[in-house]
Amino acid sequence: FLDKRTLGIVRFQQVEKMIHRVLHDSVGEFSTNLSKEEFVEIVNRLRDSSDLVGKVNELFRNSRDNVECDFCNGAALQISHESTVVFLLRKLLNDAVENIDYFIYELDYGRKYESGMITDENEKDIDFSTAEKLYDYLTGEVK
Repeated sequence: FLDKRTLGIVRFQQVEKMIHRVLHDSVGEFSTNLSKEEFVEIVNRLRDSSDLVGKVNELFRNSRDNVECDFCNGAALQISHESTVVFLLRKLLNDAVENIDYFIYELDYGRKYESGMITDENEKDIDFSTAEKLYDYLTGEVK
């Protein structure tokens, strides 16, 4: 009986090739835990992509050749999976109240955050000024 890591290539009902995958010792177990560094890197890439779309939109708006264009969308020029990435981040970090969405869309990746605008039930300030601080809040590591 074949091991679950074995792949058989069959052509015209005859086995042509058998491949047995050997996992390297460094692979280890797959984890759905998202580290702070991974989270920050993902959010920073989303921010950079959003900034690029904004710059392209600005270029369209300022171009004399596009004066007659009522609606120009820079996002159409790039393939973006932002909504899917944000959805997956919410799932991975159990963000049922959509703090990640708030941080990205309302606070413009924390750039519009001002001290005192988000507080807990004890009126203690909750800092959403950076992706790192958002991650700490979502994972319960706020000091």
